[in-house]
This record gives sequence, C-alpha cells and structure tokens, in this order.
Amino acid sequence: MVLRYPLVPPRCEAERGSGGEVAQDQLGFPEYANRALVLNCLLLSTKDEALSTHLVKAMTTLSADFASQQDKYRFRRKFLRDYFGRPIMSVVAKITASGLEYIPSREPTLFMINHIAGVDPLLVMGTVLSRFVVPFSKIENLDIPIGKYFINAWGVVPVRRGEVDRMALQVSLDLLKRGYSMVIAPEGHRAPALQEAKEGVAYLATRTNAIVVPVGVDGTREFMDNLKHLRRTPVTMAYGKPFRFRLNGKTRATREDTAAMMHQAMYQLALLLPDYRRGFYSDLSKASTDLLEFVNPIP
Repeated sequence: MVLRYPLVPPRCEAERGSGGEVAQDQLGFPEYANRALVLNCLLLSTKDEALSTHLVKAMTTLSADFASQQDKYRFRRKFLRDYFGRPIMSVVAKITASGLEYIPSREPTLFMINHIAGVDPLLVMGTVLSRFVVPFSKIENLDIPIGKYFINAWGVVPVRRGEVDRMALQVSLDLLKRGYSMVIAPEGHRAPALQEAKEGVAYLATRTNAIVVPVGVDGTREFMDNLKHLRRTPVTMAYGKPFRFRLNGKTRATREDTAAMMHQAMYQLALLLPDYRRGFYSDLSKASTDLLEFVNPIP
C-alpha cells in the first residue's frame, strides 16, 4: 500500500519526505516519523471534510501498524540501554533511585515525571530494566544528527509542540492498549518546579486502563553545566506508588473528571519531590486520593 499526500500546503512541504510517497509495508521509524508528521500537518491545514476523513483513517492505520511492530526495536533498545546509555550515565552521573519495586513488569504503564531537564526521560528509560519505555520527542530533535539517530534506533514517538498532534495521541493509545509503557511529562514542557498539569495523562490512562507511576527527578538541571566541567552530577529518582484512575461507574471521563484526576495525580508526584520542586502543588494539605486506585500487588 502507498500513501500519497495530495495538495501539500507549503507549511507541510518540509516534512513531506521524498516524493510524498512511502510504502506502508516498509515501516522503519524514519518513514513512520515522516508520514506521521505529514498526516498531522495536513489534517491541521485542510478544511475539506472528505480529505479530513481520509487523513484520520490513514492516521489510524499508520498508528496501529507502528504499535504492532514494536518487537523490531527490541534488540536496538537493549543495546542502547544496557551497553551504551547505562555505562555512559554511570560515568557522568551518580544516580540514586528508590521505589524500583513499584515498577510494573507488565500491563500498560505511564511513567509520569516532573520535567526539569532534557535528560529526564532518558533516566527513566535507563532505570526501568524489566521492560522498555517509549518516550516522546519534540520534532525539532530530528534536525540534530545524534538526536535523529537515537530517535530512529529506539522508536520514539515524535510530537509537534504548540498544536494538537492527533498522530502522537493515536499512537500513544495504540501502544498502551498493547501493553507497552511510556514516559510522559504532564506539564508538557520543562520547568524548575511543578506547573499546573495538562490532562493528557488522565486522558490516556482512562482510555487504556493504564497504570500511572509517578517519578520524581531532581539534580538534572545541573547536568549540562557539570558535564562541561567534567563533573559527575548527583541525581535522585523516586518512583512512587502506582495507581489507576477511578471512573466511579462512568464509561468515559469528562473534561472535568480528567482535570480533577490530574490534580490528585500531581500531588502524588509532588510527594516525591523536595519543597523547591513542588511549585503549583506545594500545599500538600490539598492532596486527596478518592479518584485514585492504588495498585497492589504490583503486576
């Protein structure tokens, strides 16, 4: 099967790829990334209802195919994590990780982190050893040679920031429904202390019955400066108690529900952080858990 992209707007042309045609059965990640970005760009650009319907169907097919072919990344992920990433990280950082017993070895899982530096998702990918974690990456990283290599080799989900990325959302749902794990920053951007969270974690978790594991990270903001001065960076990682969101008899969570769920989830994350990292969620007296169902035993 060949997907052709008709009437490509100028803003999408840079992401079009060679000739705008890619064979559907050749699903190497570079081709997936190009097709995903083009389809999303076209969907945002068109006002034609018939074309929109066609693009959504193409997105659904592409996402399902990518999710179904995750095993092709297993060897590369193991090499990058165990024989490349972890040895290097042990040289440049001194990582103290706690709560590793809370990591599920199966079941769809979202590792929910505070995002204070670019290396934070890599730390989760390197400390979760019972399975491979799929991260997101801003599309700008595809323009960086080493970033592009890593994204291609690991099978990272590219995401376009600042606008609705339906492709990234769809592939996340498909990966979780197949039982994979992902790492996500609920605020959507880096910040030195917690900001008010977006609703993405609750949206994904309630539609896939995924387990959420909060992960508090500290020390990584000094990573790049220490690296320039050839100093190891002390980093702490605290994995918290895993939970699912309660729907309380509903079949779907409303926007108000997911906002309330995230409020409670973020306090679970704040509990794992020092005071100066808690930010918007500093007042722990406001924490509640009636919308959270803690998972025990850990699968």
